[in-house]
Amino acid sequence: MRNHYTTKGLRFSFSFNFTLRETKDVEEKMNYEINYIRNAHNRLTGGLPQENLGFDFDLNKLSSEKFEAMCVNLLMAQGFSDVHQRGSTNTPDDGVDIEAVENMRGLFGSETRKWIFQCKCSKKQISRKDILEISELLEEFEADRFGIFSSNLFTPRALDRIKKLHRDSVTIFDANEIKYKLSKYPDIIKKYFY
Repeated sequence: MRNHYTTKGLRFSFSFNFTLRETKDVEEKMNYEINYIRNAHNRLTGGLPQENLGFDFDLNKLSSEKFEAMCVNLLMAQGFSDVHQRGSTNTPDDGVDIEAVENMRGLFGSETRKWIFQCKCSKKQISRKDILEISELLEEFEADRFGIFSSNLFTPRALDRIKKLHRDSVTIFDANEIKYKLSKYPDIIKKYFY
């Protein structure tokens, strides 16, 4: 006898081998196996509802304040240290919303990198004019790297500008990248979207 358990995009198959005298235990065995698979599914997904395993949630439903807080939580979950917001949301922050430190281990020891981040919670794409003077901010804050979190996507011209002027020092986190990163942290998804 072969049975299947399907969850969004994943299909588990299992089979039972038994003789006729064991048939009275078949239902009990099947229930045990199905519960075992459901428990494994919950451990893998952090108990998220199946309809949200595709990570298709709308970042723009968050307020600017919650979006920034979610970015802080995401950075901490990824192992950044000394993560803190600068000022309150929508108040003057000199173009930097979050500061953080990345501790990197390499073949020749460890090093730390200071990061500064902008958080842009917007229903429209991020264009060239939305990107501040990154080089000046890196210098002013004595930072090594600059990150831009966006609840939307970047226009091609904005991406070209970043690549041309700041290829090695800037990392962008558009809506798709944020959703992918969040997929690894179900607790953060639960906190901000449920």
